[in-house]
Amino acid sequence: MLNFTTYAKNFILNLTFSENRNSMTTPTNFYVGIARKIYDTTETIDEVTSQSYKRTLVKFYQANNCEIDNNESIVFPKAIEDWGDNLEGIAIFDSQTGGNIWAIAKFNIKDSIRALDVWDIPANFLLIGFKK
Repeated sequence: MLNFTTYAKNFILNLTFSENRNSMTTPTNFYVGIARKIYDTTETIDEVTSQSYKRTLVKFYQANNCEIDNNESIVFPKAIEDWGDNLEGIAIFDSQTGGNIWAIAKFNIKDSIRALDVWDIPANFLLIGFKK
């Protein structure tokens, strides 16, 4: 399961309870990025930077039972070059470049993406939620 960042938790709380909630703008889209390294204490990542790499759009639908997931597979572009060894995880951003990190997850086993690989995330695999 992906874990919300402090940024996302504060945004959700402000959007729900803050007196300024009516002036807040929610993100239009979310994108998945691949992390070479995840820095837990700062909730930041060292993202893949290869030429053929780009963050990929993810669509979340209706939450149920305090959780939400991707209903469609997420397919990254074909790697033209190696994207790296020992990749640590993924992050959800509110922009295709730059932007804010909303959620982070570490892989159970570090992964590698080689030239000509097509890396994908199956439908219903990206799970974000609140503890019940």
